[in-house]
Amino acid sequence: YQTSVLTVTRALLAAIAGALDLRTDFFDQRMTDPECFLRMMHYEPHPPDASGQPPVLTDPHTDYGLITLLATDGVGGLEVRRRDGAWIAVAAPPGSLVVNLGDMLARWTNDRYVSTPHRVHAPAGSDRYSAPFFANPDPSTEVACLPSCVGAERPRRYPPVTASEFLRQRIAEGGYMADAAADS
Repeated sequence: YQTSVLTVTRALLAAIAGALDLRTDFFDQRMTDPECFLRMMHYEPHPPDASGQPPVLTDPHTDYGLITLLATDGVGGLEVRRRDGAWIAVAAPPGSLVVNLGDMLARWTNDRYVSTPHRVHAPAGSDRYSAPFFANPDPSTEVACLPSCVGAERPRRYPPVTASEFLRQRIAEGGYMADAAADS
């Protein structure tokens, strides 16, 4: 599974690189020994809360790494937050992958691309299974604002850091990926 999902990851990253005016192998050159995590998630059904809404099972968060590919069983519950703050349900039929952009990609692109805030509601009446694959480059990769993402109207917002240092800093701050790393 990891080999297959890494192939999809590389294809997505090649498209992102092309959109950023980079060589399409820019990310691939930095993914020779990637630091990735696969997590198996099971959400049990819960009764609605006092207002009749399904309870939120995960606090709103972003993923720390480069990108996340999420395989689901087609049972709803995942929501993403739009830039205007509204939450929308993600339709993910069985066999599809949901792609979340992570904090590392946001930093690399100087926030030209932003990470995807998301949360999970309890499934209504059935169990929900998902398998997020957190894709990150080689630990020694330098994550520095890309030249095509810096300019007079978009000054550099972040100093360079290695991928390993970035993940370590985000995990030390606590949160979702800290739990995922502990489970791997």
